[in-house]
Amino acid sequence: LAKLPSPLASLLPEVGREAACPEGSGVSPSSRHASSAPSLRSNRSSARAHQSASPSGRRVRSASPRSGGRRRAQSQDSRAEVVASRASSSRRNSASGAATSTPVAAQRAGAVTSSSQRAKHGAASRVCYVVQFGNNSNLLRQMLRARACWLPGPGDPGNSAGKTSIEEKTVNLSAANDAQEIQFLWTMYPQKTFISAMASEQQGLRVVLNDEKRLQMKPAQNPCSQPVSMRAHNHFSGGSVITSKAGLVKTIVDFYLRHGRDPFGAVPLTFVVTEGSSDPQFAEWRRAYDLIEQSTNQSMWLVKPGDLSNRGNGIRIYDSSEGVAERVDSKSRAWVLQKYMEAPLLVHKRKFDIRAYCLVTQEPNGGGIHAFFYREAYLRTTSVEYSIKSKDLLVHLNNDAVQKTGDDYGKFESANKLSLADFQRYLDEHLPKKRYSVQEALIPQMKSLVADTIRAAGAKLNPKEVNNCFEVFGFDFMVDASFRVWLIEVNSNPCLELCNSYLSYLIPKMLDEALQVTLDRVFPPQGTGSATKDRTVSGAARTDISSAVSGTGWEPVFCSSGPSADTVSCAWVPELLVQDDGSSPDLASLGRDLLMPVAPSGSTGGGAKTRRSSTSKKAASEKKDRS
Repeated sequence: LAKLPSPLASLLPEVGREAACPEGSGVSPSSRHASSAPSLRSNRSSARAHQSASPSGRRVRSASPRSGGRRRAQSQDSRAEVVASRASSSRRNSASGAATSTPVAAQRAGAVTSSSQRAKHGAASRVCYVVQFGNNSNLLRQMLRARACWLPGPGDPGNSAGKTSIEEKTVNLSAANDAQEIQFLWTMYPQKTFISAMASEQQGLRVVLNDEKRLQMKPAQNPCSQPVSMRAHNHFSGGSVITSKAGLVKTIVDFYLRHGRDPFGAVPLTFVVTEGSSDPQFAEWRRAYDLIEQSTNQSMWLVKPGDLSNRGNGIRIYDSSEGVAERVDSKSRAWVLQKYMEAPLLVHKRKFDIRAYCLVTQEPNGGGIHAFFYREAYLRTTSVEYSIKSKDLLVHLNNDAVQKTGDDYGKFESANKLSLADFQRYLDEHLPKKRYSVQEALIPQMKSLVADTIRAAGAKLNPKEVNNCFEVFGFDFMVDASFRVWLIEVNSNPCLELCNSYLSYLIPKMLDEALQVTLDRVFPPQGTGSATKDRTVSGAARTDISSAVSGTGWEPVFCSSGPSADTVSCAWVPELLVQDDGSSPDLASLGRDLLMPVAPSGSTGGGAKTRRSSTSKKAASEKKDRS
């Protein structure tokens, strides 16, 4: 404890209980069997390669499955602090010499600001944050405390106000009139009350409850504070247009149909049912089910809750129309019926999906929407060999919450995760004749799907044009047997748990660089004074976003004010035939590329010999005739 910086030592009671993964360290006890099974253990070597390139040169180790709970929690928290500090140091090294010579930069290089240094700034120069409990929230607190201008506000466990229980992960307090204003709120899902206050510049809004399930805010009766012109939030109010499963389908379908393209060339064929088996959309689904079963003998479909569910909750797999009908009639809600990918690309005969990150921000006063793709991503694998004969969710769903229930979780890969570099090595070793390049062929497909998704959502993400909203989305992709990438879903609250050595490197770095591109442009670490909608908290003009993103892993993929704002990035998505009578296309007859996998044109990379996608109108017509 004596070796830890003072602010970190003060957080230690909170750290020891909260930092560990809620469902364990992410490394299953069954990992002791790893030596007796074919595995991909190169996560560690991949992480070491990244670590050796870092300024500090220090190694970050993942928690041992044999360690006790307290040791594992402390190890993970220390790892997060080291990597967060390293990410800041790496960012500074890529900045200008003048910037890196400032006292603030020296503080960000490794030492958290001491209490005496913080006091010199004065109360007027400090801005308050509150981070909601859950999803490794302590990592966010560490990153904010490492920024000189930030202070934990009332409602955050780092603040002394109210009643805080670290063990129960809850803070309760009253809406005090003299409490400090909250200028940055990080929650797991959009906080509508705070977003409304941001839009109206309402003063006196206080956090009264903070736990893992919710964060509640109420206005003080007679607030003593001044109106707040500058606040920031890590969500958009309209994000559900892509983060709910039903919302994503509508957004994607509307966008591609407007451009004369088959929307189910980007996402699997999907129907949204709201009135059970009596819904007209269910009848359309049943017609598609019969057509596909007759032409391809494929009958597997996923039924998912259509709202903001995550972690695989409520998802079922069926191979009969009767089973699907029974499911949608079981509860009155929106259901998503999606064609299951029966010919996926496999790793060691097991399914995987890819989790990638997208950062979205908007310039002040309704300015341009920017979307960035993080260049590093990871695979989530299953622990059981793939088979369409089984309906076991452990075979078919890659969600951590599902896989952690299996006896073999962590047996083949640490925490069932692989880096893209690990995946490339697997392809080079097991599919050498394909000569497939992940970076040259797979990543461009994911970036194009991200660009089209944000392009499709557009202004609906931020309908009230509230300033200083941003969001880190988790995009989930699947790859079929022809190496074609498909968008599966978008998550508003992607997992930030550091469950293995590679994620202990990737997530803190990604998150710190997201704050650099967003929060640090509004509240620079050295900032003091008042703020306006288009100025920083120091009164200076905002850093240009292209400068802010320089030297980070965030790569621009879309800008709503750019020349290609309303084009289609996924050029491989098939064009639709123009109906002679001007009617809408028959959705039940679309999405056939998923059933007969073909590689997207121009995306094979590295000399891979794969078939071209049939995107021409003639090919589409022939395919329609066959069906």
